[in-house]
Amino acid sequence: MQENRQEISSLLPHRLRDPIVPENCNHVSSASSPNAKVCFFRELFKGREDVYARRYVSAKTGKSGYSPACTTEWTRGLCDKKHVSCAVCPNRRFVPLDDDAVRMHLMGHDARMHDFAIGCYPLLTDDTVRFSAIDLDGKTGALAVLRSAMC
Repeated sequence: MQENRQEISSLLPHRLRDPIVPENCNHVSSASSPNAKVCFFRELFKGREDVYARRYVSAKTGKSGYSPACTTEWTRGLCDKKHVSCAVCPNRRFVPLDDDAVRMHLMGHDARMHDFAIGCYPLLTDDTVRFSAIDLDGKTGALAVLRSAMC
């Protein structure tokens, strides 16, 4: 893993080699308060605040994915996911991202001890992004792409 980090660092422009630390949060460590960790996470992974995705796993098929968190999800008379896609649902009401959702994500579970993982929508409404992520594993991962692009 260290070899991959060094190789990636050598392929990146100098301005991208140094770690990025959020300006609005102090240094965070394992001894930091939960609130400091939430602040750090929210500044580091800054995306849309008006909506976040929540991970689901189908009990029937085992398939997993992410869908926008919605206040009307599975509410009788308002949500008919079996027949109406969330994208066209007239009753969808997105849940804004808040500190509680991030806290549950960092803990890995909600108040009822159900698995809880969120996804961020990094493309902001003004078509800008504050962060991006890359996949470094496998033959088609970013390291392989960087290697081929630089040769």
